[in-house]
Amino acid sequence: MSEWQRAQIEINQHHISYLRTGGEKPPIILLHDFTEDSSTWQEVATALAANYDLIMPDTIGHGESSRLPADGAIDPLQDLTRFIEALGLQKTALLGHSMGAALAAEYTAQNPEKVAVLVLEEVPWFDPASTPENPQQALGANDSTAIKNLSGSNLQEALSYSQEHHPTWNEAAHNAWAGSKIRFDAEWFKASWKPQTNWQEIAAKITCPTLIINGQAAYGGILSAAVVTKLLKIIPGSEWSNIAGAGHFVHYDKPIPYIETVMEFLKRKYPVKKA
Repeated sequence: MSEWQRAQIEINQHHISYLRTGGEKPPIILLHDFTEDSSTWQEVATALAANYDLIMPDTIGHGESSRLPADGAIDPLQDLTRFIEALGLQKTALLGHSMGAALAAEYTAQNPEKVAVLVLEEVPWFDPASTPENPQQALGANDSTAIKNLSGSNLQEALSYSQEHHPTWNEAAHNAWAGSKIRFDAEWFKASWKPQTNWQEIAAKITCPTLIINGQAAYGGILSAAVVTKLLKIIPGSEWSNIAGAGHFVHYDKPIPYIETVMEFLKRKYPVKKA
């Protein structure tokens, strides 16, 4: 990680901070969940960095990016579009978790020629007829009141909360989750922006190889098998991996099978060109 570079890009009078592993390798942009930031990808990026150039932006109001403007007017999808343009990427892979997955999917639908492959982890798309029945324990650990209280708190307080509510996570996951919470701008809860919910229309415009990853409702997973089944029919050649024992934070809950699944998919669909 010592060679990874932190930089920022100015977009619409605010800055988007990002971490990049670098190298002359195929690029992958990794997009984090709501209240998370680029630190969430430490384990994943460490595993992939030998073969890929990992680019991990902090969405506005997260991590080291600008705080929200006073009027709360934000457009993360436009930020992502301009971010990719500023980097000069002609084509890239996108990997996103939850809110980041929704952004990745919508960007891909609008710019199919710019996305080589797409990985959607627990994308927040729902079917009213098949809403997952999550245990209260999983839902309560990340409710808005708890996040507001942790925003701007000290790291030890956030770490203690993470360790109490996510006892199966490893140290890297606790550090990333806790660190992202104290860097999160709680004004986000007042922001007007929300991801698009017409997910079937978005999915119908996705044509690149796509991997859908979800957890299990019993552990807090929010992407139901019914929605996945529809997505597999809508997105040509899409694939699905349901990782046992994982909830909504698949890459925290089960990092090894998650990384193995992503690496195997990339090896087939986004291979590294040999010199």
